[in-house]
Amino acid sequence: MAGLDPATLPARVGAPNDSFWIEDTAATDGHDTIQIMTFNVRKMGSSDRLIWAEMRALLWPEATASALAEQLHETIGSDEAWGFLAETAAGVAAGFAEVEVRKYANGCDSRPVPFLEGIWVKPEYRRQGVGLRLIEYAEAFLAERGFRELGSDALLDNRISHASHLAWGFSETERVVYFRKIIPPPGR
Repeated sequence: MAGLDPATLPARVGAPNDSFWIEDTAATDGHDTIQIMTFNVRKMGSSDRLIWAEMRALLWPEATASALAEQLHETIGSDEAWGFLAETAAGVAAGFAEVEVRKYANGCDSRPVPFLEGIWVKPEYRRQGVGLRLIEYAEAFLAERGFRELGSDALLDNRISHASHLAWGFSETERVVYFRKIIPPPGR
């Protein structure tokens, strides 16, 4: 099996219990055998609050714990925002994605439009197709709800995110720099 490229092996996708089970190749173990990692992707709920909060803090380390907790509470209680979890067959969280419906998203034609607010994969599970599977699951979930496109963004200097988005099937629509101006209260 020397020289076998794990990327050429097929992934197996199924849908038991409204989730996607996938098998992806991780790498050779140094003994010319292929290790297979199995991931389940599903919609998260309130029982996932702890692991969801931990992963959100790793994705957005500049945010305060209270702000992240409040946003998570709003997402769990919303009909227009969802979190999706990728986990190993042993139930270990591998990554997550969050999608929220926005009234408008730059570069998208439909309104309202679901928007990928964040996606994060634990370092030990990166480059194994977890991000792609999270996106595929979100797409199927959103398509069932009548949506036909998914918006997203990335910071201008985050080239890894740009490459990931392109690999997941997104197309770049525009580049923009945001500005803001603080408006003082009346009478000052």
